[in-house]
Amino acid sequence: MVGRLVVLLLPIAILVTLKRKPAKSPQEPSGWRCVKTVPPLCAALGFYDGFLGPGTGSFFILAFTLLLGMDPVRASGTTKLFNLASNLASLAVFALHGKVILALGIPLALANIAGNLLGSTLAIRRGAGLVQAVLLVSLSALLISLLVKFWF
Repeated sequence: MVGRLVVLLLPIAILVTLKRKPAKSPQEPSGWRCVKTVPPLCAALGFYDGFLGPGTGSFFILAFTLLLGMDPVRASGTTKLFNLASNLASLAVFALHGKVILALGIPLALANIAGNLLGSTLAIRRGAGLVQAVLLVSLSALLISLLVKFWF
């Protein structure tokens, strides 16, 4: 499974590094485009998030940017809602089966909230360039981590 994820992440990291021409005036994705793209995307990424998890937000950002034509900052903001829904669904299933350690999860959730506040503030102030750079760094770190786990 880790090997497949590495094979998936490598082209995505390369794709993120490619410079794309910024849209002259970003537009909202059309309703029909969203209707036919978002449900299968959510099903696939929701399954991935519940099963493995790492990088789900990055996958959502890339999908919204590439498939729906969103600018990276809007894609990042929209991703937060989708990622929250996916995480709450996974949490509910794991909690129902007694697989959640609250003493560990609650402090980490609070730290996550603080990091999200800082990150979203910086993304709004600094724009698409920062989102792309952070996305590349996080994908690279995930890729390296998985490669180390896969081979060692």
